[in-house]
Amino acid sequence: MDKYEINQIYKDEFGRVSGIFAYNKPAGVSSHDIVYKFRKHFETRKVGHAGTLDPFASGLLLILVGKATKLSDSFLNKDKVYKAQILLGLETLSGDPEGKIVDSAKTEIKVNVDSIKDALTEFVPEYIQTVPVFSSVKVAGKKLRELARSFDRFEVIKGDEKSIIQFYKENELAKSVELPAKKVSIYKVDFLESGVLSKEQVLENFNNVLNAYKKEPLNADQLYLETYPYITISAKVSKGTYIRQLAIDLGNKLQIPSTLINLERTQIGDFTISDTYEL
Repeated sequence: MDKYEINQIYKDEFGRVSGIFAYNKPAGVSSHDIVYKFRKHFETRKVGHAGTLDPFASGLLLILVGKATKLSDSFLNKDKVYKAQILLGLETLSGDPEGKIVDSAKTEIKVNVDSIKDALTEFVPEYIQTVPVFSSVKVAGKKLRELARSFDRFEVIKGDEKSIIQFYKENELAKSVELPAKKVSIYKVDFLESGVLSKEQVLENFNNVLNAYKKEPLNADQLYLETYPYITISAKVSKGTYIRQLAIDLGNKLQIPSTLINLERTQIGDFTISDTYEL
């Protein structure tokens, strides 16, 4: 059973199930929730996924069952395609709606599509990307996201060549580390559309995510504008590329605070969202 057809159930002589399944994960559930669903469906604990999606994100999730779990690394190394909606005017610590607001525009933002397209081309074909704080990358033997949650609060100090993260306990600086950075490949990025969200729509978008995971809701007092522009892009990227960090980095180039508000993975290697399977 070295070769698998997508969404086909294979059984060995003992009736044990193996296979690769393309699942269209909805927003609002974790990748682990989908793994659990498949474990229950096939009555086996030998189930994993080939690349997690954040709970607020949606799209293609490859589920590996039985002997196919051995192929996880090969899928993790595949290039991926994402459709991303980026809000202009707000920046969060995590680069997505689950994080605390760290920058909020106070003056009207006028979208210049040509400037945005020019800025996007600066990331192609590769650039040095700082790893987000909420990631599984290890620093000093501990995952960054675990470090972030073990302190009362933290601040990211951005520099021209490197960024420092400072962790605080009871308002005292307790630890300071350099955020790792690595070269990532952006093979192709397309500008798809631009639009506008009202302050009320921004609040709803953020608080739907935050409430779902018992985070502190966004306060209307943190929003100074009546409307916030957004853009939608499609990007084909290499393994290990963080789209939420790309959203922040795009905002830095435009000198506008920005954050990812919606993300859909549409392709992993040769598998696309059209291959998705429903239990």
